[in-house]
Amino acid sequence: MGIIHYLLKNVESYPDKTAIIFADSSLSYRDITEQTRRLSYALSDIGVRQGTHIGILLNNSIEFVITMLAVADLGATIVPMSSTTGSTAILTAISASNIDYMIGWHAALEDFLNRTKDKLPLSRQCFISVGREIDGCLSFKEMLKAIPETYELGKRLIDDETDFILTMTSGSTSDPKPIVFTQGTKIRRILGAQELYGITEDDITLVATPLYHSISQRLALIPIISGGTSVIMQKFTTKNWYAQVDRHKVTFCIAVSSQLEMILRERRDTEADISTLRCLVCCCSLLKSDVKLHLIKEMECDFHECYGASEVGIVSNLSPETSLKKLHTVGKAVPGVEIKIVDDKRKPVAIGKIGEIACKSTMRFSRYYNNEQATRQSMEDSFFYTGDMGYVDEDGYLTFSGRKKEIIITGGTNVYPMDIEVVLNTHTKVKESAVVGVEDKKFGEAVVAFIISKEGEALSSRELQHYCLHRLADFQQPLAYVFVDDFPRTELGKVIKCKLADQCHGQDMTEELRNILETG
Repeated sequence: MGIIHYLLKNVESYPDKTAIIFADSSLSYRDITEQTRRLSYALSDIGVRQGTHIGILLNNSIEFVITMLAVADLGATIVPMSSTTGSTAILTAISASNIDYMIGWHAALEDFLNRTKDKLPLSRQCFISVGREIDGCLSFKEMLKAIPETYELGKRLIDDETDFILTMTSGSTSDPKPIVFTQGTKIRRILGAQELYGITEDDITLVATPLYHSISQRLALIPIISGGTSVIMQKFTTKNWYAQVDRHKVTFCIAVSSQLEMILRERRDTEADISTLRCLVCCCSLLKSDVKLHLIKEMECDFHECYGASEVGIVSNLSPETSLKKLHTVGKAVPGVEIKIVDDKRKPVAIGKIGEIACKSTMRFSRYYNNEQATRQSMEDSFFYTGDMGYVDEDGYLTFSGRKKEIIITGGTNVYPMDIEVVLNTHTKVKESAVVGVEDKKFGEAVVAFIISKEGEALSSRELQHYCLHRLADFQQPLAYVFVDDFPRTELGKVIKCKLADQCHGQDMTEELRNILETG
């Protein structure tokens, strides 16, 4: 059964129930089914069919969700991108993902078309504008107007394992590696989340992250599968998050760690009633232990933290029952997932020893698009090799240690940045830290710590050196500290460490330390 058949089943059961809430608009299951029917016809009328690739350049919106559903009905494929993606990156995505049509917000499309007049790889008739009309392009609004009453959804014979979504990886500006998800992949991940978090048709799910991201697409589709209601935020702010939970009586939400830290900071200052929230999940990047502890104690709902990867979905989950005992971990493997920790030769390591995290999952991706070599390199005996490092304890709980490519090698010893960050983050004046390795003329590779100090706190390199002296091994000691106001981040709040390392290029990062050592 494909995604569209779940929609048809639920419109039959709950025709007048609210399916989607966005800003001041809401659509019942009858409404969203009708709009999906109209768009499915309009797209099929211009030639969209199984195998057609449609780029999406939209902010969070009802149009984004309707496009996903109409494309699912046709067996076509979407390629979602951030509406802020630059023109060069869009051109790369069009080429790498073989995009045939593009649906986008008028301002984003117009900017792209104006910047790429001489390089445009598609006819203007292949661009569909949402919002205002653009000369020479199709209008999303006009396309939905006139369709035959006899046109029906769900009549095409489409294999659930047909390509549905190509997710562009972070390297899309130069060396893209689109990840292929089938409808079956998405359905299995949604059903897995339903089981893991007890989601039913009574749940009201809040989407607080951009819809071009895989986790947000899953959140928007969960109600379509379960018969519940989806509340989609235009853009995340802490105030708006509390307002949406209060106003719409939200019961379930998955948010990223940076969002949850902001939500926690405002918890005691808000008058919003969030008592309906029964389950809150942290994803995408890890929380600091103290933040995790405060969330567990102050949010008054079931709090989970999950670890996963785009290619395999949720791998492990830390549940409320064991969270206080295993606070430093990211939980145990979820149903349908097997975890193993391996060395550089992909041989299993002993319990408690750090190695690469590999997992076998019923929810894994199909492949990397047009990149058979990368797919083969990432898979072996049905296990996906994540490129993440970690270890499993004697109880089967997974601890995440960082990205494999972020390991710093000093004197032949592996240094895991997260081990250092955990210590630095316990300093009372440190708000957040990020540790990277940079080339150094004296030490070969230097451990450099970037520090965001807490507001109003004066902090020096010397103070942090003393703090770390007896808390870290000698090879873990940062050789330089850089104090900054913030870190470069993705839209989901992940720190972009390669950009931090780039800031050190051509600089003598350990000069200050050497001067201290020389002068005593």
